[in-house]
Amino acid sequence: MSEGENQPVSISGSITDVLGLGKGVNVLVGSIERGIGKVFGPWQRKRENRAEIANAEEWAAALGKQGLQITGGDLSLGERTMARLMVDAVRQQIAREAIALEAVEDFKRITGGGTDAEPSPPEPEWVDRFWRLAGEVTSDDMKSLWGRVLARQISGDAKISARTLDFLSTLSGAEANLIAKLAAVVCQCDTITSERKALLVRGLPHSKDKKMEGLERRLAGYTEEVASPHLGAIGVFYESGMSSSVYGYIKDDKVRLRIGGKRFVLMSYVTPLAARYRPGECDVGNGEELTWLGRELLSLIDAEPDPAYLRALTEAYGEFGWVLRPEKD
Repeated sequence: MSEGENQPVSISGSITDVLGLGKGVNVLVGSIERGIGKVFGPWQRKRENRAEIANAEEWAAALGKQGLQITGGDLSLGERTMARLMVDAVRQQIAREAIALEAVEDFKRITGGGTDAEPSPPEPEWVDRFWRLAGEVTSDDMKSLWGRVLARQISGDAKISARTLDFLSTLSGAEANLIAKLAAVVCQCDTITSERKALLVRGLPHSKDKKMEGLERRLAGYTEEVASPHLGAIGVFYESGMSSSVYGYIKDDKVRLRIGGKRFVLMSYVTPLAARYRPGECDVGNGEELTWLGRELLSLIDAEPDPAYLRALTEAYGEFGWVLRPEKD
């Protein structure tokens, strides 16, 4: 790598080099500049930035530029305070730059380089809160997640509230992994009120015969881990103390579902989909319903449907004479 390649680069120029001049790019640039400034580390060194000043010699050199020399721990109280503040600031800058790179890559992946219409910039308070919390992120997986938050907020692919930002800042790695597994088995559908609901389907409506009981036990078994009371305790599920049902909106004799990141249709060749006492709606099942927080978290995760769970759900619906199949584009 030449010396020129090792120099900081302009955020505006480097992002437009990657994304072009599509709609939404300027909004993304402005949001990133608000968090990390006008320039950042070389694009090519994405994975190196996090270890840029990881050893004592480099810290000593950085402190030396501020007129501080570490000689056997003889720094004054004021110098120690300045050293700590500098260490914290550099660590946060490294985290923010890594997250900015993740955001650019995710924005390109989900939009192809630009949105259909020019988005409104996020509120400055939201952006400032985002970067304040993002600066504390340490693991690569969580930096990738925070990059998706910024990219999808700006692209309109998701709407993440300030409360969810606070939740993400306290999320452990184990909890994040559990939520990622949850995303692979949750069913989402539009309701007759146009509100999208999300449900961890563990049982089906009006199922009384022995075969259906066996199929439901399979569904429950595949979802046992992610139906953890812990996720309810932290606000991902509604804690009603009883199973919830979700009624999907019937359009063109079909209910449209999303399982993981894939679109499906639920239809019938035998019995009508319309649920009892609910014209125009179909009871898609019962189980744990996700809260607004849970739904916002799902919008950040690109998950393939769990194959075993999908087979069990398809077989269970089949007992009603219903067909669950991928939706054609």
